[in-house]
Amino acid sequence: MKKIIIGGALCVLPLFSHAETKIITEVLIGKSSNDIYSLTESESAKKHYSSKQNTNSTGFRVGLNFTDYLTVELSKHKHGSSDNIATVIMPEQNGFLEHRFEVEIPIDIESIRFGVKGELELFDDFSVNGRFGLAHWNYTGSTPLKLSHPSSHYDIGKSGNAPYASLGFDYKLTKNLYVGLEYSLFKAKDKAEVTDLGVATHSYEHKVKDLLLVVGWKF
Repeated sequence: MKKIIIGGALCVLPLFSHAETKIITEVLIGKSSNDIYSLTESESAKKHYSSKQNTNSTGFRVGLNFTDYLTVELSKHKHGSSDNIATVIMPEQNGFLEHRFEVEIPIDIESIRFGVKGELELFDDFSVNGRFGLAHWNYTGSTPLKLSHPSSHYDIGKSGNAPYASLGFDYKLTKNLYVGLEYSLFKAKDKAEVTDLGVATHSYEHKVKDLLLVVGWKF
């Protein structure tokens, strides 16, 4: 799907070859809020885990500005790694008592986004904007499943697709240089039924909310 998103962005170029377009590049720096919920459920037990942490977020975006109101964009985001503590339970067996210990499980997520930006100038050099499109998200290590089932030797849903949306504003410093602020969100989630010493249902939701400083240049 990542290739489809990038391919879709490239296919847009010939459609607007007749129009006067401007290339836009942006650097994004800020914070991500990671709201995570993980659930493992079987006939005999139910275990869930939830956390909310802030991480450093960075990104880079390129766009084609076709009119004063519309830009088509492709961006890459690193939402940072949140450190979570999960409890591993080793059941009683062969005369050994039940044993519990804690492990640290980092959850690191990235996304590639393809979408459109609509903007409206309210005052000279000041405009508000909104974005929407498709985000292809990917976990570089463990997924949130590991938080509710840390002893498992498998994982589910390491990548997927979700709609994203954002609101923000831009302020022009010069003819080409501008700065802005942006708030965006998307949700990664997955669910699967897995046989592991019995049948268990695993699911997770990971809401990613970014508050970003935008520094942009219009060529």
